[in-house]
Amino acid sequence: MGYNFAFEVDKTARQTPDKTAVYCVREYGEIEQLSYDELRRRSNQLARALMTNGIHKGSRVLVLLPKGMEPYIVYLALLKTGATVMPGSEMLRSSDIRYRVHHAGATAVIAHHTLTGEVDDSRVDCPTLTHFYSVGSDVRGWTTLASLVRDVSDADLSMETEDSDIAFLSYTSGTTGAPRVSFTATRGRANTSPSLGHTGLTRSRRISLGRPLGLAGRSGCGARSYPSSATVRPRSCTKDVFSRTLTCN
Repeated sequence: MGYNFAFEVDKTARQTPDKTAVYCVREYGEIEQLSYDELRRRSNQLARALMTNGIHKGSRVLVLLPKGMEPYIVYLALLKTGATVMPGSEMLRSSDIRYRVHHAGATAVIAHHTLTGEVDDSRVDCPTLTHFYSVGSDVRGWTTLASLVRDVSDADLSMETEDSDIAFLSYTSGTTGAPRVSFTATRGRANTSPSLGHTGLTRSRRISLGRPLGLAGRSGCGARSYPSSATVRPRSCTKDVFSRTLTCN
């Protein structure tokens, strides 16, 4: 089985279950924390629920979540299913969503309840989208993740993934033209073309510059520590200033 960052986090959880994995200070000073064991169990639970409801290896899932605790759980859960994560900004509008869904062939979207409206405006033009999951309040026509994981086991699971599997597809904003996307092939070698060219990463080579998975929040959400196996010593790297990551050979 190839490298999968989510399962590396699980290794740390088994070694130091009570260690703080995510520490988040909200805008008005509220503090939220997740231990490694909590992160492992909650991402396991969500991964199992998603797999039961049609998300599988190779599925492409658009994620529209504000900075905070939830993206850590969602991203790790999707990696455990073998799906490809398509991170999306809160600023995306229906035209941006349509472009990304059509380009990637996305079949599912996970969105904060305040961001579902832009997706709903795109539904009729996005026939590949068949799964709609919301985080937060109930939204008509959407299934909340809270209801999805109810009574689902949080036991560990195993998914065969390869180093060549696409873990992330990340698009540019498209302010000066059509959005661009890139993916990293086997062992971290980037593939680009005029229509495929920005940040996307396989499960094998991704280094966070102080913000794991590019998810640190505006108010100070971030990881307190990292699995040692998630750090590599590459020969050459390309820095991506948008997601604060390095793509390395």
